[in-house]
Formats: sequence, structure tokens, C-alpha cells
Amino acid sequence: MNNQSMQRQENTTYKQIELPEELVAYLKSSNGIRTPFKEQTYSVTELVRCKRNTFFKKSRYRQEEMITDNIADLWSSVRGNLLHNMSNAYSWNELEGSLDVILDDGRKIKVCGRLDMYDYKTMTILDLKTIDNVKELSEKGYLPVSDHIMQIQAYYTIFSKIIPVEKLNLIYADMNEMVNFEIPLRDLSGWIKSRVSEIQSHIESENIPSGEISSKCRFCKYQTACFNNGGGIKENPGSVPTFSRKNFN
Repeated sequence: MNNQSMQRQENTTYKQIELPEELVAYLKSSNGIRTPFKEQTYSVTELVRCKRNTFFKKSRYRQEEMITDNIADLWSSVRGNLLHNMSNAYSWNELEGSLDVILDDGRKIKVCGRLDMYDYKTMTILDLKTIDNVKELSEKGYLPVSDHIMQIQAYYTIFSKIIPVEKLNLIYADMNEMVNFEIPLRDLSGWIKSRVSEIQSHIESENIPSGEISSKCRFCKYQTACFNNGGGIKENPGSVPTFSRKNFN
């Protein structure tokens, strides 16, 4: 670069600003620097999953070690990551957005979401779920799952304020089949606020909420904590604590 090109531009003023947060976060994570724990942030996934699971996570209970030797369960736990590579079919994927929720006491809590895929041509949010026996469950009317419906509608609630959204597609896949459901548009602002308020109240009072039992419990990494505190799973836990700052009776 010659001296002429390096000369200061006298007729133009440029304002130096902060680097984008996403770029700084990426550099930190690449160097092993962790982002501080954010008490006042929830993900959509944390809201639609069992509130006891989210309570344990937000209260910093240590995750337990899974003890299953069932190959089907082990495969199910990683299959989703493999199949989610299909999100690369859309150039708009892994989009991040957030919504500020104002509680009754005036506090602001941020609810964050990440879209699997967005089709800008049809203004469609697409969410991909991996599950066993897609064809059979679909034929028997067990799909779509209510939690998944609420999740994609929560995404609509967040992202419709950022990008145009006219359709919601919920896609189920296993290693053999894929089915697609169109989900009605629904604003869940009221439910999101109520859910955040409820979980936050349990965290602040240290009062463990009741478990919301489902087939997903077998993948939960707080099963011993849930079992020992009552009001949750009743079968023998499939995970065991390695160490926790909490004492369970």
C-alpha cells in the first residue's frame, strides 16, 4: 500500500464503534473464554420443556451422568445433531432472535430463540424434530406433539416482530421417513410471560416445582434429583449425580 492511499481523508469523518457482540463472543469461545451465566435470560426450549428441568438448570444443579446402555437411547441422543445438517438446505438457517418480557414487578427478562430454517420466499419458519417411528406415530395421530407446536408458535411470537412470517412448518424425521405439518399462527406473548414468571418465582424462592412427566424424562440429566425430591419421576433414575452443590435427601 503506497503512502498516497494511506493519507488521511480530510473531507470525511468516520466514527469508530464497538465490534459486533457476535464476533467478540465467537473469538472468546474459540479461545476457551466462557460467557458469564445470565440469570435473566431464557431460551424458548427452556420454557417448553419440563419446568422442573429448567429450574434445576437455572439454579445451577450439576447435570448427572447418564447410565443407560440402551443403544436405541444412545442413538436417539445424537441422531438429532446429525439430521439437523439438513437445515443447510436453506440459506437462512440458525437465525437468532429475542423478545423482552416485562414482568409485573417491572423487571425485564429476555427470551431467546433460534430458528432451524426460514424460507424467505414463502415467509415460512421451519422447525425440524427427530423422533422414532415417524410414519407410525403420524398415522396414529400422535404427531404433531403439543410441546413442539408451542415451541414453533413461540418462535413465531419472537420472529414475526423481526421478519415477515406467514407460515409455520413442523417437520418430523427419522432415518427412514419425513413428514411435514403446517401449524396455525398463534401469538404466545401471554403464555411466555406467564411461564417465565412461574419458573422465575420458583428459582427465587428455591421452591422446586412439580415435574411435568413425559417420555422425554428418560433423557433428562437430573433424574436422581427429580426422583429424590418427589412430585416427579417414580421409576428408578437413569442418571446419577457425580457431584452437586445441592444436597438431596
